[in-house]
Amino acid sequence: IATSTVEYSTQVANNYASSTTVNSFVTSHEVTITGLTPDTAYVYRVKSTDPGGTPATASGYSFTTAGGPVISGVSCQNATDNTVNIVWNTDKATTGSTIDYSISSNLSSYSSASVSAVSASTTANLYYHAKSLSNLSQSTVYYFRVKSTDSNSNQTINDNGGNYYTCLTTQDTKPPVISNIQTPVITASAIVVVWQTDEPANSQIEFGSASGSYSSSTSVD
Repeated sequence: IATSTVEYSTQVANNYASSTTVNSFVTSHEVTITGLTPDTAYVYRVKSTDPGGTPATASGYSFTTAGGPVISGVSCQNATDNTVNIVWNTDKATTGSTIDYSISSNLSSYSSASVSAVSASTTANLYYHAKSLSNLSQSTVYYFRVKSTDSNSNQTINDNGGNYYTCLTTQDTKPPVISNIQTPVITASAIVVVWQTDEPANSQIEFGSASGSYSSSTSVD
């Protein structure tokens, strides 16, 4: 029984600078490598170490990834206290894309947002993708990756080399703007007060004598 490691690099670099390891001690080994570049030739070697610490290496292997979309220019734009806009480019048309995002740095318990197919190129023959994520927590770092799939069902995942991309929401310091205050219902012992704000906010009425003491109030809703 032994551990499982795959060391790899592009065929051009040929330095085995990247690696993925599974530390379980087994005799049948399987390692999944993600974050590769589509349509690219790689070289790799495998390593296993037994419980006594003795390693073994087998080298001289290669593979070429499928020709999925090449993703570039991933960024977070126009962040507010509860929304961010994620954008990226692909080198070919896509049938659909996905953003996986989480407040955990390892992307555990992530949420996913679907992005519509993109079939029209923009400048430099790139295909532009954009998606606004909403209902986020303010002043919070979000980690994310993007996925795009072409017409041949080849999917590319760009997770920033396993480090994931980050986006920071802002802190809301501007109070809501109150407008359109009305009292549509007035009876001998009760009134209804309605108004609008320019962002989601709670509601409370303070009231009192005509002198403006506001000695009473409703519960905060």
